[in-house]
Amino acid sequence: MQGDIEADGVIRNPPSHRHAGNPDTSEESNKYSLRGKRVKYTDFDDVSDDSEEEKDALKLPEDGNPHDSDAYYSAGEDLMDNGLVAMQGKGTTLSPRSHRRELRYVIKILTFQFDGFCLIIPYGCLPSNNAPEAEQGGLLSSAWNMGAAAWNYASQTVSSFMGYEELNVIDPTTGKPVKAETDMSDQRQKAFTDYKKYLGKDITSLVILPVWIMQPFTMLQNMAEIMEYTDCLDTAAVTEDPYKRMAHVVAYTMGPFAAVERAWKPFNPILGETFEFGKSDKGIKYLAEQVSHHPPIGASHAENDLWEYDLVSAPKTKFLGNSVEVYPVGRTRIKLKGTGDVYTLIPPPTKAHNVIIGSTWIDTHGEYKLINVVTGAKVILTFTECGWFSAGRYEISGHVYDPEGVPKLYLEGKWNSHLDCMPCDDEGNPIPDAEPERLWTCEPKPEKDPYQFTKFAHILNSCEGVNPLPSDSRRRPDRALLELGRSGEAAVAKHALEEIQRAEKKRREAEGDGWKPRWFTPLPADAQVHEHEPDNEACPQFEFNGEYRKLSAKEAAKPDDVQGEGFDPWQYADMHETITIKKVEAQ
Repeated sequence: MQGDIEADGVIRNPPSHRHAGNPDTSEESNKYSLRGKRVKYTDFDDVSDDSEEEKDALKLPEDGNPHDSDAYYSAGEDLMDNGLVAMQGKGTTLSPRSHRRELRYVIKILTFQFDGFCLIIPYGCLPSNNAPEAEQGGLLSSAWNMGAAAWNYASQTVSSFMGYEELNVIDPTTGKPVKAETDMSDQRQKAFTDYKKYLGKDITSLVILPVWIMQPFTMLQNMAEIMEYTDCLDTAAVTEDPYKRMAHVVAYTMGPFAAVERAWKPFNPILGETFEFGKSDKGIKYLAEQVSHHPPIGASHAENDLWEYDLVSAPKTKFLGNSVEVYPVGRTRIKLKGTGDVYTLIPPPTKAHNVIIGSTWIDTHGEYKLINVVTGAKVILTFTECGWFSAGRYEISGHVYDPEGVPKLYLEGKWNSHLDCMPCDDEGNPIPDAEPERLWTCEPKPEKDPYQFTKFAHILNSCEGVNPLPSDSRRRPDRALLELGRSGEAAVAKHALEEIQRAEKKRREAEGDGWKPRWFTPLPADAQVHEHEPDNEACPQFEFNGEYRKLSAKEAAKPDDVQGEGFDPWQYADMHETITIKKVEAQ
């Protein structure tokens, strides 16, 4: 090799690029080299589907991903040996290639970072106004043509991933879906240009997103995923040892983490939208309501004879270019009726990687805290950040502490699969030869599910055996149409619901009307805030008012009368025509 990639990932002494067809081998061209630049070769997307011969071309490991350092740097060295270099940011200078096989991999090697992106492509690949004239001919023209083809291939690949190829969009003049017939390069450029203004900002409700990146699920249904492992909470309520009791409460809270890996965004709820759920055999009733639109805030309450659960969720996000950080700002309180214990939960943030380019994947990392606000005992867990080559991914570990801060139990596991508990000494070290106790096991997830739904998510979406409120998420026509695979009609319905919500806001402002939740009551700005909870400005407090308990039980409706039918969360129902699937079909 003519250049060296050292252990810190910095390329020094790069090759001189004296390869056939390079139009410039002077010292001037070396200013475009990677001397002193940090480069990461990641996201070898879909390589695992190619032949062994093609994998060997870049010395990739068996699974097609650079998990170990030798293969990781070997791939980079091989690229350098073949006269390929890359630059961060906008500048790109590369030597031409003659082998399209390697070129496919080159196009796929993409990585976004906080300060820009690194794209490895052949010299002359980027289109510009300085393309060689046809009469120039020769190798330079051939290199340009090959590069242009590579750019088109990359654009098509990105467009396919982003959904442009089969995208149905709203014709604002008709309100009906039409086939998107736009230049893919222009669309891709526009997407990057438009999203630049959101860098570093909270995009929770700032950006209106198209249906094709949504999942047929709402944020209120996401909030209800905490109800999957309620058996753990039932166990905690009857456990005598106070520290083991806390460990079982921790196990109960693992459900949402195990479900967080879905790469699609849920629908933002309409103001006043609700979601209800029950486990009749356990005596559990759950209700959530969207209590604020700007900022988006949801409140929920669940109960049975043993415990009560309350949540106010006011999530914040930060857009970082090709990733989004999600901060679970909120207030979770769990009360065990028999013991009087009240717990508050502070979960770690989640980060979605490669949201624009590359294979999207989700990581949750940081500090998790569960605090008994009555006794002062607490649980502190570390969710390990996924490192290079997947090191530490999913891993969690920590302790249950008494009020004086002395470790009592050691907890470890993976947030996508299981949680174990072991006794420990006063230093926090697990007792030798102690048998770990399994507190929680994640239910197996359905294979090849189009939205990576868990079995419980499908239960939450089911319209069998229910007759929910008219404002329930299951009745949303856009969500229901997307679930049925009718994305064009879902886009029309989503647009219509958003227009109705805007019309309601204008009428409230014109008539001086206020809006208040039906099932939750806002608390004063000086309501009590427990240790480590966000303040009342970041997350206002809402309290379940109990009115839902007064409703009479209703017979289950036919699923076809619930799925996308009768959605009515509106304050001024008289000014809107109800949107339903049946009406969409009749048009």
